[in-house]
Amino acid sequence: MAGRTEAWWRFRENWTTIDHLMELREGVEVASQPTRAALNKAGMIFTVTAWEAYVEDVAKEVADHISKKVPDFDGLPRRLQSVISRRVMQRNPRNRLVRDVSEGDWRVDVRENARVLAQALNTPSKVKVDKLIHDATGYKDVSSAWQWQGAQLGGPADLLRETISMRGQVVHTGSKPLQINVNWNEIYGNNIKRLVDRTNAALVKYGMTFGAMARVIDIEPGLASLGLDDEDTEEGASA
Repeated sequence: MAGRTEAWWRFRENWTTIDHLMELREGVEVASQPTRAALNKAGMIFTVTAWEAYVEDVAKEVADHISKKVPDFDGLPRRLQSVISRRVMQRNPRNRLVRDVSEGDWRVDVRENARVLAQALNTPSKVKVDKLIHDATGYKDVSSAWQWQGAQLGGPADLLRETISMRGQVVHTGSKPLQINVNWNEIYGNNIKRLVDRTNAALVKYGMTFGAMARVIDIEPGLASLGLDDEDTEEGASA
């Protein structure tokens, strides 16, 4: 049984939009190829949007959790200590040490830092996701969790890069990349869902090291509602 963050649940809710688009694509009322192509392009755009929203949401959620659970500033991960120290000193150079600032202020800074970073995310690639999560929560290289049975080394990140590239081509040129065919959701969509699962499992495990995450909800059998099998769920829980 694997814990699911609120961000995970919001991602699942967002994914229903893609499911509806694919249902329309296969519906008898859709007769023309241009209409099917338009639905495929819309699905691809929303796939990246749902992934980006998840990354932003989970970064803020874990940062909020850490800000509440650490006993003092020294309890923060070193990366967060460094990031928050810079924020505090930029705001008031007289504060040579964050310990000089009231406890409530640096805890607020941890939460606000995650929000500023999340708002600045505009291309949720492997490199940018790693940096956002590291700077917002202190967790380094979250993409190292992006592996599962049958996935080639580096393959999930490569598929993510292709997905983002295709989204950009659709948005900026209006054209339909060749990869957006009848099977695109099974390849690129399922990859995004697995990335969410692996990222979520890693960050829940990390967040628990600071204390119980009150809003994490356990479900069973895991990712059945996202179309993944039990074997994938067990791997995600141990990531």
